[in-house]
Formats: sequence, C-alpha cells, structure tokens
Amino acid sequence: MTLAKQAMNPQVAVLLLFALGAVARGTQVWDEQEEVPDTTYRHSFRIDLVQRNLKSLDLILKHVSDPSSPGYGQYLTNQQLTELVGQPKEVHDWIIRWLNSKAECARPCGVNAFPIAHGDHIRVKACNAWIECFFGRGPLKFFREQESEAIRAALTERASPLDLDFFDVPQELRSFISRIWGVANLPTIPRKMVSSGKNPGENVDPLIIRSLYECDQYSIGKNLSSPQASQAAAQFQEDYWYPSDILAFQAHYSLPSNNVSIIIGADLPDSKYAALGEASLDFEYITTVEDMVTWGWSQYALDFTEWAISVMSTKNAPLVHSISYGGGESIFSTDDMQSDNTEFQKMGTLGFTILVASGDQGPGSVGKCKSFDPTFPASSPYVTAVGGTYLNSDGESQTAWSGSGGGFSGLFPAPSYQNTVAQDYLQAESGNLPNSKYYNSAGRAFPDVAALATNYAVCIEGWFGGTPLTGTSAATPVFAAMLTFVNAKRSENGKPPLGFFNPLLYENQVVGTDITSGKSVSSKCNNAGWAAAPGWDPVTGFGTPLMSTLLKYYL
Repeated sequence: MTLAKQAMNPQVAVLLLFALGAVARGTQVWDEQEEVPDTTYRHSFRIDLVQRNLKSLDLILKHVSDPSSPGYGQYLTNQQLTELVGQPKEVHDWIIRWLNSKAECARPCGVNAFPIAHGDHIRVKACNAWIECFFGRGPLKFFREQESEAIRAALTERASPLDLDFFDVPQELRSFISRIWGVANLPTIPRKMVSSGKNPGENVDPLIIRSLYECDQYSIGKNLSSPQASQAAAQFQEDYWYPSDILAFQAHYSLPSNNVSIIIGADLPDSKYAALGEASLDFEYITTVEDMVTWGWSQYALDFTEWAISVMSTKNAPLVHSISYGGGESIFSTDDMQSDNTEFQKMGTLGFTILVASGDQGPGSVGKCKSFDPTFPASSPYVTAVGGTYLNSDGESQTAWSGSGGGFSGLFPAPSYQNTVAQDYLQAESGNLPNSKYYNSAGRAFPDVAALATNYAVCIEGWFGGTPLTGTSAATPVFAAMLTFVNAKRSENGKPPLGFFNPLLYENQVVGTDITSGKSVSSKCNNAGWAAAPGWDPVTGFGTPLMSTLLKYYL
C-alpha cells in the first residue's frame, strides 16, 4: 500500500526502494502493457554530453565554499558555468544533425532536439515511430509501474545508457557524448524516507520543533521574496499534497498562513495512485518551522540529474533545497551517481544548498549482510546529509534514532573538508565499532547534521488523527528551513548565501546540541551499527540545531 491513506491505518507502512529495471530484487514493479499509444505518441529523453573542465569545477567549488578562501561566496553566474562545463554550439549542431540524418524516420513525425542546462545536455523529443526507426532496436514496449498511473517506454532491447555501440553513435561524436538516458532503461523507484506508526520518542509537532530549536525566538525582516530567503522541497514518483492541508495544519497550530507559492511540475493529489504522506510531511514542516517563501518541485523519475537541471534552469529558483528520497548505493549505477554528483557540484558553484535525508535503515545492508549499504545521495560529498534523533520523555533531550542512516560511502572518498573528524571517531570508538568488513573507513562520512525524526503529526486530507510519520525525511525539511532563515539573515546583512554548506560546517563543527547517546542498527547485520559519541558521529553528524548557534557561527 502507499501512504495515500496511511494516516487512517495504524499499520506500519514502510516504502522500499527497488532496483533499476523491469524486475527489482525479485519483485516485479513494472508491468508490460498490452495496449500501447499510437506511433505519434511523443517521448522525451536526454543525451548527456561529456562535461568539460571538471577538475576546474571541483577547484571552483572549493574556492567559493571554503570560508578560508579569498573567493568565498563569489559564486558563478549561469553564463560562466556554461562556458566552463558546456560543449560549444558547434558540437550541439553536430549532434542535432545526426539526429536528423535519417529522413525516412521523419514520417509520420520528426524529432525536436535542443541543448539544455549549461550546454552539457541535449533534450530530445520524438514519437514512437521515430525512436523505433532511428535506433533500430525493435519496437518500444510500454510499462506501467505497479500502484501507479505512470507509464514509461523502453526499447525492446535493453542497454546501459553508456553503451554508445547500442545506440549506433557515430565514432566522430563519441568523444562528446557520455550517455543516452531514458530510452533503453526504466527509472529507479525511490525510497521515501518515511514510515507510519509509533516509533521511539515523544510525539512531535511544529510548536515543539520551534521551541526546542529556538525558531520561535527569531523573526525575519525584509527580502522575503528573494531566492536567498526562499526554499524548496523535491517530490518524486507521484508524491503529491493538498495545499488545503498545509493551511489547515498551520491554522491548527496557530501559525501564519504560508502555503507553497510556486510549483514546478504537477501536483495531482486526486490522482488514483497519489501518495500523500511524504509530500504532506515535507511541506507542512518546511513552511512552519520558519515563515519563508516555499516552492515545490514535482518530478516522477528518481533522476537527480534531471532534477538539478530543472532547478538550475529555473529563474529565481530558491537557494535551499530539501530532498527526502534515496536508497543504498548498491542499487544505483555508478554512472548515475557520478552524473548526479557533477550536477550537485554545479549547483554549489551557483550558491545552492542541498540537504538530503540520510536514510531510515541505519547503516543499511547489501543482501543479507555482505556489507553495509550507505544511502545515496546522502553519501554524496556535495550535499549536506541529515540524520535523525528522537525526543525523550523530558521533552528536551534527544537520543540518536536507531534508523538514522549513516556511515561511510563505499564509492566516494572522504572529501578534504572533513579533515580528520571521521578518523577521530573511529579511533575514539575503536573498541565499539562494527566489523571492519562491513564498511569503507576511507569513504565520505555521513550524516553531517541531524534533527528530530520520529512521530511527526501531520494533516492529510483534512484529518489530524492518523498515526504519526517517522523518518529522516522529517528531519531534513526542518533543518533546511532553519538554513533558509540563516540565508535570509545573511541577505539582510549584505552577505552572500551559504551555498555548499559542508566546508563551513566542518570548519566550525557545531550546529547546536551534540547528541552523545543512542545507536544506529542494521537489522540484517545482527544489529551492528554506529554509536553516537561526542563531536561528529555517523548517526547524528555534529548534532541537532539551535537557531542561536546557527546565527552565531554561520551568519
């Protein structure tokens, strides 16, 4: 079942992330459809170009986000970023000529191709007949995701997006094209970092959040409509919300009315398979922790590259973004994760701040426990990962939540900004660590920060009586809203936005309350996991926020 009506059912409903393809971990999630659209039905796919100057991109990101750098906060413009990573017009024209090279494929409909983002991607829009004719890999097959209205098409023959031989790309173009995404592969099904049912800790509502984290002690003055004083939450795979629920939620707690101002994509809460839990949770808390302008990003496919392209291509887009989706590194392809990382780097050079839920499976598990399975994109070195705590019965202290995702990336090395914090933890906890075969101690360590994650009250379809929601997806919009407030205060003081937050965070190594009790566990690995400890730890990062601390160190 989905979370569409879960608030009325006390049964715990955990949403799982399945693997890429037609069959996922032994569970069929894509059903082939016998009835297919006619030959003029149009599709959109993407040609990802080889991005130039990636070493320079990395250096520029360090330059603009390292507080000790003379270029700190001097973000690139879109034009500068295009000149850095994009391919020139001549390459775009060359590729478009190739796409138009088979005149016989133009009947009954042609192809429309054009560069997007920063000149490093090409969008292709074409009908069934053109795709089948041009690639010559058999007819398109159409698939419907189970419990979803979404239909996706893929060529009869499957291939990796990297397989340029499969797509018969001319040799002279292969040095410019990295992959063709969305015509021979099916999207990954995301894990929403939320479940329903009673979990450890006291119940949480926005008044508790605002009091515990000192949000009710501060207010904003001007610039409320600027990108630096606005925020957004991303939704994927038919996760929708009722705007009326957000207003009812705010009225219930006597908070200012502050609905989602702009929606990029579609919000279709009345659709047959709409899931309402994740989006309702995200927007009801990101809009009430602080009274800031909020946008909603709605996209079906769990394609973070596509999401990032959309954000960077949108005029006056908010600068702080909350993402409550992901899954174990083991289920994503390496090229997908590397592509996403590059887009996250690009966003950082433009001044965007990305916060991502660290996951709800503790350290995770590959299979029955071949190793831990760090959550991506939380494990990306270019995002701020948010772990979870729960509220103790005294209403003030917090304990690390056992489901809080974290650990060490199996793919990405520890970034320079982390210095020795992870190794310091491993040395201090040397007698209390999981078996070393489970993790890569040299990997990017996460999460970076944390917030309350269990037993959140929500309003769904006008009803407040449902079981509470739990997950690091609750913690993430809370922390995002607080950083948006800091961004707005920085704007009032004539300072640039925070941008990529981690280098500044790891220099100060404080956000508020250091969490030193509790432990994450992997149920498939004999409850092995990470213990919270003084300073940074792989359950709660540097701890949970206090607005006074954030303003002291990051304003």
